[in-house]
Amino acid sequence: MVLSLLTAVVMNQVSYYTAKRKLQSAVNMAALMVMQSGVITVANAKALIEDQVRQPVTDVTVTRGSYSADASLPAADRFKPNATPANAVQITARMPGDTVMLAGMMGGALEIGASARAARRTTASVVVGSRLVRVEGGLSAALLDATLGYKGKLTVMDYNALASANVDA
Repeated sequence: MVLSLLTAVVMNQVSYYTAKRKLQSAVNMAALMVMQSGVITVANAKALIEDQVRQPVTDVTVTRGSYSADASLPAADRFKPNATPANAVQITARMPGDTVMLAGMMGGALEIGASARAARRTTASVVVGSRLVRVEGGLSAALLDATLGYKGKLTVMDYNALASANVDA
């Protein structure tokens, strides 16, 4: 009897943590996809999450906001809901947990929740020329280190560009 009860408790915990991890992965993916696509709606997020977990989810919320990657701030303070400029999104979702046999004895059905944030980093790059010379470093190596005091790396043939070249005949 004790062994059966212990097995049921273990199975219940394994089922709960497996479902929680599955929901967390789906919410993470949905936050990234919603941010990437620009279609920031509850319906879009819910459809993406349900497609991954293969069961209905409830209480899906999508909050736009501003994210600052400032390492001096605690992680909880980096996302500001409803702030502008909106460069990030936070998605939360809940779903009923799988119950093995102890849920009724432990106070009813389990509900699992997850939350994820995704932010858009704006970067720019400029490619100029025939790709026969490559300059490594940002903003053309800080404009060739303030005009010709360049201390970066200069490669005389950008083999990466030549290898990925698309030639039509």
